[in-house]
Amino acid sequence: MPQSPFKLLEPYGPRDKDVFFGRDAEIYALYSLLQQTRLALVYGSSGTGKTSLIQAGLPKVFKLTDWYQLSVRRRNNINTSLRTELARALGSPAPVTDLAEAIQDVYERRWIPVYLVFDQFEELFTLGSYDEQVAFFTDLQQILHANLPCKVILSMREEYIGHLYEFEPLVPALFDKRFRVEPMKDKTVRNVVVRMCDKYGIELEHKDETPGQILEQVKVGKQAVHLPYLQIYLHYLYEHAMATLHRPRFTRAGTEAIGQLGNVLKRFIETKIADAQTYLHGEGAPADFAQRLLDEFATDEGTKQSQKSTELARHLQADAALVHKALLYFSDTAKLLRADEDDIERYEPVHDVVAKQIHELRSAEDKEFKAFARQIQNDYERWRAENKDTGRLMTVNDLAKVDIYRERLEKRDEYREAWKAYIDESRNYRETVRRRDRRRLLIMTVIAIVAVIASVLAFSASKIAQDAREVAETERNNAIKNLELYKKEELGRLLIDADTYIKSGDYEYARAALNVAENIRIEYFPNETGYKEKMERLRGKIR
Repeated sequence: MPQSPFKLLEPYGPRDKDVFFGRDAEIYALYSLLQQTRLALVYGSSGTGKTSLIQAGLPKVFKLTDWYQLSVRRRNNINTSLRTELARALGSPAPVTDLAEAIQDVYERRWIPVYLVFDQFEELFTLGSYDEQVAFFTDLQQILHANLPCKVILSMREEYIGHLYEFEPLVPALFDKRFRVEPMKDKTVRNVVVRMCDKYGIELEHKDETPGQILEQVKVGKQAVHLPYLQIYLHYLYEHAMATLHRPRFTRAGTEAIGQLGNVLKRFIETKIADAQTYLHGEGAPADFAQRLLDEFATDEGTKQSQKSTELARHLQADAALVHKALLYFSDTAKLLRADEDDIERYEPVHDVVAKQIHELRSAEDKEFKAFARQIQNDYERWRAENKDTGRLMTVNDLAKVDIYRERLEKRDEYREAWKAYIDESRNYRETVRRRDRRRLLIMTVIAIVAVIASVLAFSASKIAQDAREVAETERNNAIKNLELYKKEELGRLLIDADTYIKSGDYEYARAALNVAENIRIEYFPNETGYKEKMERLRGKIR
């Protein structure tokens, strides 16, 4: 059976400019914007085709002598990647040190303006450290101030634009020229379907009606159609036509057989994973190996991240040869991953949609762990950035979560290299605070007792002595009550948290909260049976 001509999740590139339809107005608008500025911010939601617009759209209007494009992806560090790309353009074996000089040299080798395109720019914020971000915008400021024959395009998902405001003082022109890539309108989608079918020799049952029938199946409510979803749907429609009609012809019967887009993408990903697992099982892989490997390519927010095969083997504690076979299968056969053009060991999802689906397939516990790991990283970076301020140390509840996830955390490089020291210092600080509170209570009690004794000795038979004892006793009782009130509030919050966790099925968190509550009860309220009975009832609800 002939192979489907549709690109699925792969973005369009320069070689696809002749089959990149439906974006002529946006192409010329972006081209016009680039004539007015040295820095352009291109943004839009995932799936709107930002990468394709730049990689396949701009080559339609730029002459070869008008621009020399250098595409930069973050990989491990965006600043290192920028210097590596410039060095490659100069044929140098080592990364450059002077950015302005390197860009000028690239220009003088060809006498063509240099365009630095930072695609998937949100990765700087989803994966990069604060130090990396500051270093990048400092470099960007220097590039723009150097008056070089160079323009910069930052392409990113619009939900991460808020991260840019912090760096506007470094680069005041950051928001001056921006271009939002809108989803395609329904009329445009129908036109794209017609033009694609004409290009690929696919017959439409009714040229006026069939594209509309396809659109009805792909749309979800009033949500605009994203190109990756359309490509996958057309791919399934093509395969169905070849299997049933034995020729490329799109019909109403075909669209009805494929049905609504709905879970098509999820089914597409799950089928690829199942096929990969079958293949890898024959290579000696464990039952969940394909799912665990693919899971490494999505962040806790459902955005994509690249991985090196050697790092994957270490994270998964798997044989390097098996990991290599799995990566080849996912890239060459399943088409869910793609290899880095400049680093044969590095792979990434072909589209944000894949990362999003990987995230959706995770269990609730896995999502919680991923989010918690990211929280630790963020808290750790803020702690370091603020000179290890004790106010940035982990809370008692977060330390309880660390105990729950200790085994999984200890397998991560970040834990061994940075987090462990941060967690240990947090633990030591919280223990110091706890001991300090106990000492404070003891001191206040002793002071109160001494005050009472002194009052008795000095004014044993007088009303003044009685008043002094009452004052001292009141102060002591107030001190004890204040501490007990604080501990009761803390105990109450823990019991509420435990009950909430039980209702949501997070039994590990519930146990952790109850354990902390039990310690407080034993130390401060050993004779109050109400708390003990409530804890026993909550423990009885844990499965």
